[in-house]
Amino acid sequence: MLKEKARNLPRSPGVYLMKDYRDEVLYVGKAKRLKDRVSSYFHKNKQHSKKVSRMIHNIHDFEVIHVDTELDALLLECHLIQAYHPIYNRIMNHYKNYLYVSYQNQTFQLSQEPSADCYGPFKNYQRLPELLTIIEETYQLPTISPITQLILTAQLPEMQYLTIEEKNTEIHDMLAGKNQKILTYLRNRQAYCSQQMNFEYAKKLQIAIERMTSFLYLISQQRSTLTSQEFILSLPTTKEQMKHYRINYGSILETCLTPLDAIPVFSSETRIVENRPTFIEKAQIDPLYILASYIKRVTAGEIEGSVHSLNEERTDKN
Repeated sequence: MLKEKARNLPRSPGVYLMKDYRDEVLYVGKAKRLKDRVSSYFHKNKQHSKKVSRMIHNIHDFEVIHVDTELDALLLECHLIQAYHPIYNRIMNHYKNYLYVSYQNQTFQLSQEPSADCYGPFKNYQRLPELLTIIEETYQLPTISPITQLILTAQLPEMQYLTIEEKNTEIHDMLAGKNQKILTYLRNRQAYCSQQMNFEYAKKLQIAIERMTSFLYLISQQRSTLTSQEFILSLPTTKEQMKHYRINYGSILETCLTPLDAIPVFSSETRIVENRPTFIEKAQIDPLYILASYIKRVTAGEIEGSVHSLNEERTDKN
């Protein structure tokens, strides 16, 4: 019965909710083509993981929600995962555990709630203490032990020439997404260890470089979206229309559908946020990353669509 129900779905974007016999949501997924994605669960496939196989065994029914674009599906999937906390969803299911970071007096503090001078929230909360330790050691902050200080002075002697103020500025700028100097420092540490034939330590630093690179990439995504005051993202739909998203500081203010090549008309009554938010809530961070990633793919030409600034448009009119 479920196989037949899936076969009758359209090849259009949407979200699907897999449910058990009690009508509880087991899993929320998104699809660019609902028919293809949902049908794949009900055909024998040796590539299914044990986790997916267990889920399929417990599926009693499913529900689908049709949307206009793949971006809509991604954002709705995130919203529903946060709302239902399905047992088989891992990503975006634990946003309440995301952490904020503050840096004062050469010391890091992690917190569940935002403060006046915090950064974040950061979704890689489980690895965050390790990342902050990498920063503490690389910048040779007072929190490290004297023995560690001796080792790090040999690995990175240039750090001794930075003043406390310079270190603080670099760390604040890094957490704000304005520099990635720490990657150069880590590579210098790794080069020293390799020269000393301490390949085990060099390997550990390679892992540190990879994890710090991913961390800084997420920060840059967040910053690029939150510093974009107002622009329009336009995406084609399967109904030969264009869907336009009016975006302000990482939030979608409103959308509209138009025929292809038509100019979008938005409500002038929609309030525009003039100042960047001082912080964002934990529930907002995953949608923000989804939006930032999608905009980047459109800008790079990986996805059909366009991005243009409303501020530039107003300047042209004036």
